[in-house]
Amino acid sequence: MLEAVTATRRFGVGARPGELTAVADDPKGWVLAQLSAATRGEEAGLPGSREIVHTLVHIYARQPELGISETASLMLDYTRQVFDAERRWRLGAALSTSTPLIERLVWFWSNHFTVSVEKSTDVRATAGSLEREAVRPHLFGRFRDMLQAVARHPAMLNYLDNLVSVGPNSPYGLRNGRGLNENYGRELLELHTLGVQGGYGQQDVIEVAKALTGWRYVNARAATSGAFVVADSWHEPGSVVVLGKTYPQEGEAQGAALLDDLASHPATARFLAWKLARHFVADPPPPELVQAVEEAYRESDGDLAVVVRTLCTHPLSWSLPARKVLPPWDYLVAVHRALDLPAVDGADAMLGLMGQPTWMPQSPAGWPEEDEAWASPLALLLRMGWVEELAGAWPDIDAAARARDVLGGALRAETAQALCALDRPQALALFLASPEFQRR
Repeated sequence: MLEAVTATRRFGVGARPGELTAVADDPKGWVLAQLSAATRGEEAGLPGSREIVHTLVHIYARQPELGISETASLMLDYTRQVFDAERRWRLGAALSTSTPLIERLVWFWSNHFTVSVEKSTDVRATAGSLEREAVRPHLFGRFRDMLQAVARHPAMLNYLDNLVSVGPNSPYGLRNGRGLNENYGRELLELHTLGVQGGYGQQDVIEVAKALTGWRYVNARAATSGAFVVADSWHEPGSVVVLGKTYPQEGEAQGAALLDDLASHPATARFLAWKLARHFVADPPPPELVQAVEEAYRESDGDLAVVVRTLCTHPLSWSLPARKVLPPWDYLVAVHRALDLPAVDGADAMLGLMGQPTWMPQSPAGWPEEDEAWASPLALLLRMGWVEELAGAWPDIDAAARARDVLGGALRAETAQALCALDRPQALALFLASPEFQRR
């Protein structure tokens, strides 16, 4: 039964009642079967990024008629509606999923390609669609395809300022005195591909920024508003040289070729393998596991299905003890699933109090992996207060039975004994606050 717990927690989002029993016969097979499952992003019934941008552009175009204040209010209302709908769908997908490995991978890659909705109205409106359009469809494809999709998405183009990056020698740059914005070029190398130890320098950052000048989307009042486009008049002319390789292509082809090469670079394989092993298994990750995942990436040319299969079948992924503290989002989902609850009122507010509001990381590096970020005395106190409130609202749940159901052999004898000695609300709060429930 311990392998079933590992399957549902290390490679899942926490068991629902009865799930451990269903998984127990073949935990590894249950995990691997999800590699061929649909990712469901297209089934959300939510507007796509192009429709969202199109709507915002047309609201803004009414400013002469409506005035600045009313226009801003309409844009804010629409953005809030979209953002709230995205958050509800994301939580609903996590609570109802029968393929939890997919949700975990979505969260991992969404954090890898972080955007923060605090940046601007446009990012707030499109952050959810970045997950659905650029991440979910590519979970089990090649990394280069996900990288290319993210680089063209409005949320990323806005968040890392590529939307305002102009080739200084382009027609637009010469005419208006505009120049490069290096933000996306820097984070693309440091956070999205090679990693900080990837062997690049400041000149490489500049050259990458040049290659991606003009990558933007149509934000004028037109039928094509929201569509990705490379503005030739903004693109820096001429070749660029990155990591010693010359890219002589023109326009979009230059940046696309560069992104493909970054995705195939050995440093990218090493960096992504380290991040995956660290996120799913242990911090710091075992070198043997990192090496196996890195080799799978390189030999398959970044085939993420092969990479995830290697991660999920390696002996160390199943033998190492559960030590990683669940971040607030993962904890909130695990609590809901363990109690078999729909999304409770105040879930989003609770995430904010616990320090992980949806799509609001404090830097392009995303949410931290270190336990210290989530296991401070204040953070644990906030969790305890929340689960005590939940336990009071659901006093009929038998905590001892539920703990055995969703934790199986991971339930410690002292916890089981304590659960039987308390009244039901107290026992339920203790179960949800126990170390074995809060770690994976």
